[in-house]
Amino acid sequence: GSIIFLTITLFGNNLATYKIVSNKTQVVQKEAVLIKFIAKQIDHKDNMFFTLEPAKSDDYKIEFLYKKLDDRFHDNTTTFYYVVFPLKSKKIYINFDWTIKTASDSAVRNSFVDDHDDSVAIETYDTYVKTKPIVIDVKPLDKDTKLVGDFRLTTKIDKTDITEYESVNLHYIVEGTGYKDDLTFLENINDTHIFSDIYKHYLRLTKNGYKYKTEYIYAITSKKSFSIPKLKIKAYSPSKKSYYFLTADSYDIKVKKLDIDSIIDKEDKPSQTPLISLKFIKELFVYVLIFIVGFLSGNHYKKIKQKTNTDPFYNIQEAKNPKELIVVLINNYKNKNIRKFIDELEKIEYGKSSKDFKEVKKELISYVKKSL
Repeated sequence: GSIIFLTITLFGNNLATYKIVSNKTQVVQKEAVLIKFIAKQIDHKDNMFFTLEPAKSDDYKIEFLYKKLDDRFHDNTTTFYYVVFPLKSKKIYINFDWTIKTASDSAVRNSFVDDHDDSVAIETYDTYVKTKPIVIDVKPLDKDTKLVGDFRLTTKIDKTDITEYESVNLHYIVEGTGYKDDLTFLENINDTHIFSDIYKHYLRLTKNGYKYKTEYIYAITSKKSFSIPKLKIKAYSPSKKSYYFLTADSYDIKVKKLDIDSIIDKEDKPSQTPLISLKFIKELFVYVLIFIVGFLSGNHYKKIKQKTNTDPFYNIQEAKNPKELIVVLINNYKNKNIRKFIDELEKIEYGKSSKDFKEVKKELISYVKKSL
């Protein structure tokens, strides 16, 4: 069962000792510092428990790593491990609120005897101890530094030759250990549309900072040939105590005009309507763009499956935003003449419509029901 402490405040001394140790005292901004807080029982008359709460501050970010417990009869030593990321260049002071909780053997016994609801209520006497802050001297980073830690950058591109109705898919993958900063690799390239998403493969805290792998995904469309610029990202390595660069090559993308004549049926009369009209091609282009946006917005969007056969509109109900619903429509209802709903959802997504998203869902379900 869970433990519930019923607390009674008591101020006293000579119950326990504490020691705070940090693995570094001089660092740069965002460099990970491991702090160890060791609480040791010295009064062995009663049972003892410790709680620790780091003080919050804009000067740093602090994360709990783990706790190690050596708990013998009336002899408790608890070691708390935290990772601190200093955010400002100055001397920073890290304070902890430490509480010593004592409970007699009879209080512990009674809590188990009286336990009826899978909770263990132990009456404790609490002593709040003012601890001395640990001081870290923080140096500034160069202004153009984007990352702190040891990272590598890899890139993947699917093609460099496209037609005007295709997209280039480019992925930048950052992997390593340090402070987690989100990056932007591509913002504006003339005459292009850029759709982007971030896919986080994993993220876990270690004594050296966050160990993570993040994939930045870009889909780029254009009607003209264009260049993706070379990238050079400045980073600082605390382990080597030096600056370094993550680099990515530039790419020249050739965009071919679509040969309309090649997709028009010339074998019949010249006056016959083309098999594929320009209007259709334009609509197809819009659909491709919508699909890309929807695909990226859902971390490689997976079609929402119907929960049960009794609710055929479950996938519409479950769509969380206009982008997601557009992709549901394209994947499941494209033969239901739902273009007007796609247009309305696009307007909502880009703030060009005051219509309520839930209202559009209702109208859509009503419309699809009638067309069944």
